Amino acid sequence: MIRPWTRFYPEQTSRDLPPIRWPHLPAFVREASATYRDHRAFTMALPNGTDGSITYEEVDRLSDALAVYLREVAGFAVGDRIAIQMPNCLAYPVAVFA
Repeated sequence: MIRPWTRFYPEQTSRDLPPIRWPHLPAFVREASATYRDHRAFTMALPNGTDGSITYEEVDRLSDALAVYLREVAGFAVGDRIAIQMPNCLAYPVAVFA
């Protein structure tokens, strides 16, 4: 495969990406949650001085709860598509990972 853009890479930069070690996004979120459990994952700060944060463990727990709701209560099935239309807020990563 010809990749002419690699000529601009610094000498120490690999030309190929290593294989991804997670089979899917939930596995990545689970590992991050286990590794960084009490660390802040997302922080939101508003111009009026209001701010808030959510930890990796909270993202994992809340996204699991939302996923269960979408499947068990709302009736979504594997393969269904859901559009997320919301402002940048702490609920956004929870919805995306659900």
